[in-house]
Formats: sequence, structure tokens, C-alpha cells
Amino acid sequence: RDFASQILRSEGLWHGLWRPGLPANMCAVAVSQGLRMGLYPSVRDLLQLWARDGKDGKSGAVMVVAGYGAGSLAYFVGAPFWLVKTRLQAAVQLVANGTDFRVAFGQIYPARLGPAYWQ
Repeated sequence: RDFASQILRSEGLWHGLWRPGLPANMCAVAVSQGLRMGLYPSVRDLLQLWARDGKDGKSGAVMVVAGYGAGSLAYFVGAPFWLVKTRLQAAVQLVANGTDFRVAFGQIYPARLGPAYWQ
């Protein structure tokens, strides 16, 4: 609590807390929500055909499973962006010291993705 209030006093709400992670957060939201909303109808229709054997009508259970499946895949793909956002907010000094976001992103986000990004 003292840490957050110290940042607010010295750097302000926008520059100290929000600005460092905003670009990565926007990327994470775009990837996660875009995939989730884009995949859901296809997954739902595929499961509906499989569960109902081609009959008309929608099943609530199929819609729930499709939502969980599409959302899980979307957030799995977006997990590295959420991690980068958190690391950027924790490492405010990279951006606060004048480091360009792309440079800071390259320092935090490695060239090769490893399993550590999904832990």
C-alpha cells in the first residue's frame, strides 16, 4: 500500500501506474477478446452438430462448453501479453527513464517463447 501511494505521489496516476502497461494491456485484450468472440460461433456450431446429431435448436450446455473452450484458448494465446503488461507495470523505471515502449517490450518479451510464459 505504501508502495502504490509513493508512486502516486512521485509520478502520478497516469505516468506511474497506468501508462507503463497500457499498450501491452491493449494488445492482450485485443488478442484475448478477438479470438474468444471470433472462435465462439464456430466452436458452438461444431459442438451443436456433434451433440444434437444435426437436429435444430441450441443447447445451453453446448453454448457453455463452447464459451469455456473458446475463452480458454483465447486466454492461453493471450497469456504472454498479460504477463508482459504486468512486468511493464512492475518495471516502471524502463519506461519512466525514457525507454521507448518497443525497446522495453523487447527487453521483457524474449525472442523465443518458452513454457514459463504460461505458468
